[in-house]
Amino acid sequence: MRLYNLGRSFVITGIIELILAAIYYTSGLIQGANELSYFSYFLPYSGYFNTVNTFKGVIKDELFKKVKLKDQLYKPVNKIKGGGEGDIKLILSTGLKGGIGKTTIAIYLSFGLKKKVLYVDYDYTSFGSLLLGHNDIGLVDELTSNIKPFSRSLKEFQNITVLKVFGDPFNIKIPENANSVLSELIKGLSQEFIIIDSNVNLTPNDEIFKRLDEVSDESFGLFITDPLTLNATTKFAMNWKLSWKALVLNMIPPLPDEINEAINLLEKVRSQFDHFDAFVAVPFDEKLYNYKPDPKINVSNKQLDLLINALLEKRRDYLITPLEASMR
Repeated sequence: MRLYNLGRSFVITGIIELILAAIYYTSGLIQGANELSYFSYFLPYSGYFNTVNTFKGVIKDELFKKVKLKDQLYKPVNKIKGGGEGDIKLILSTGLKGGIGKTTIAIYLSFGLKKKVLYVDYDYTSFGSLLLGHNDIGLVDELTSNIKPFSRSLKEFQNITVLKVFGDPFNIKIPENANSVLSELIKGLSQEFIIIDSNVNLTPNDEIFKRLDEVSDESFGLFITDPLTLNATTKFAMNWKLSWKALVLNMIPPLPDEINEAINLLEKVRSQFDHFDAFVAVPFDEKLYNYKPDPKINVSNKQLDLLINALLEKRRDYLITPLEASMR
C-alpha cells in the first residue's frame, strides 16, 4: 500500500511539474542560473511521466538560449593532451528511465573522484552538459554538419572534460564515422576515468559504449533506480558484463518508514541476486538537485561519498545506508 501511494504521488508530482514548467517557460522567467536551479528542482521527478521527458526535449534548445552562464567556467578543448598512458577506468551511470538521478550522480562522481575525468554526456536531452555550462552543439551535430570534430562538442569545466554527444534531442542517429572519430580522441586521452551518463535506451551492444569499454582497463556500472523500477532494473543489470556493479536505490522519500522499507528492498535483492557488488540507499537530497555551475559551491552527500570509496576499493557485498553514512 505504501508503494502504491508512493507511485501515485510521483504521478501527481509529474503532472504538477509539467504545469509548473509550462508556466515558467511561457512567462520567460528562466533567464539565468538561479532560475535554472529552481527549475531543475522539479526535473528529477520527470522520468515518472513520459510526457514530461518529451517536454524537456522540446524546451532544451530554448533553455540554452535563455540561460546565461559565466564564460570563465568552461572553455573549448581542441585536443586532449597526453599520451594515453596509465589505466583508464570506465564508469557507466544508467537506468531504465529518466528522472531517477543518473545525471546528478554521474556529475557528482565526476567531481567527487578528484581525478582527471572525461564526462561523456550520452543522454539525448544533454541535461548534464547544460548544468555544467556546455550549451554548444554535440558531436553528432559536428559530424552531420561537417564541422571539425570536438571543436565545439568538447569543453573543459573545472577539473573535468565534457564530451557532449547530442545537441538536438530529435537528431539521435549516430553517424557511421563516430567510432573512428572517437578513436582519435582516445589516442591522446590522459584522463584516468571515463564516466558515461547514458540514455535510457542504452544496451551492452551500443557501439559507442563498446568502443569506450574496449579502451578501458576496468568497467564499473552504477544502476540507478527508484522503488517503482527496482525489480526491472535488477534484471536489466544482469545483461551487463562489468568488473563491478552497484545498485543505487535513489530518491527515497526522506521519511524514516520509507527509508527503512527501501533498505529492506535492497536487502531482499542482496539475498536473491549475486550480480551486484554494492547496494546503496540514497534518500532524496534537495541540495543535489539545486546544482549551480559555481566552483565555490560544495555539495556533499555521504552515501555517494561512500559509493565512490566502495568503487575505488572494489568492495564486495557492501550495503550503504543513511545510518552507516551518518556514522562515518
